[in-house]
Order: sequence, then structure tokens, then C-alpha cells
Amino acid sequence: MVLGKKLARVCYLVVFCVMLPLATAAQSQAPPCGHAAGARVVRFDDAGKRVFVSAQLKEIATARTARSFFQSLQHTVEKCRPSWGKDWSVSVFSEATYAGYKDDPQLQEFVKDGRWSHAYVGEYDRTSQKLTLNPQDPKKMKSLQVDLP
Repeated sequence: MVLGKKLARVCYLVVFCVMLPLATAAQSQAPPCGHAAGARVVRFDDAGKRVFVSAQLKEIATARTARSFFQSLQHTVEKCRPSWGKDWSVSVFSEATYAGYKDDPQLQEFVKDGRWSHAYVGEYDRTSQKLTLNPQDPKKMKSLQVDLP
């Protein structure tokens, strides 16, 4: 019985000594840019100071839900692109596959058949704090004021 307790203590000590450095290393690494609660960053366009994200329309459909969504994204921008300050914009797509500019060569097929326009559910301008829902559909287009701190 005593040998079993000693063996358990030695095993615990070995596991502790092996796992502690791994846990400490994991905590010291910054989370990757793109991970924000509620916001799935597909890519950053540094030249245009634009973030392309994947989200559903219902996540940004009201000023309240949009504020929560874009505040989370703002934290990501502040951390990953601090030089942008408050001068940035967001393009929101319902599927990451379509996230990009309509003149991007890899998206031309989707632009031609309308999938790109259908997937483009929102655009937010941080400077003016204006959100445009369904920016490619004049019948469904709607603007909201979404103030961020």
C-alpha cells in the first residue's frame, strides 16, 4: 500500500513537471488574430483597412445584436491591427467561401451567378458607425446606426 502511494505521488510529480511548462507556453502565446467571440474573421485587407468576416444576417440584424458583434470584432482589430485606430470597415458574408471583393479573380464565378451578392449580408463602416444590411439587394437594403465606444 505504501509503495502504491509513493508511485502515485511520483506519477503526479512527473505529470505536473511535464504539463506545467506546456500550459505556461500555451498561456503566453497570444490567441491568433481572427478569433473573436461571435466574429469569424476570414481575412484582413491591410491596404483597404477592411475585415472580411463570416456571420449570419440574424447576428447583425438589429442595432443591439450588431453592437455586440462589432464590439467583439473591434477588440480583434485593436489587438491585431492597432494602427488602424477607428478607421476600418467590415464586410460580412454568410459563408466564408464568398468573403472578398467582387473583383477578386477567385470569386468571379460567384459574382456572375449571384451567389456572392446573396451571401453579402452586411457592411459596417467604423468611422461613420453605419451598418448597411443586404448591401447588394436594393429591395432589402437597410441602414442602422451602430455606435461603438
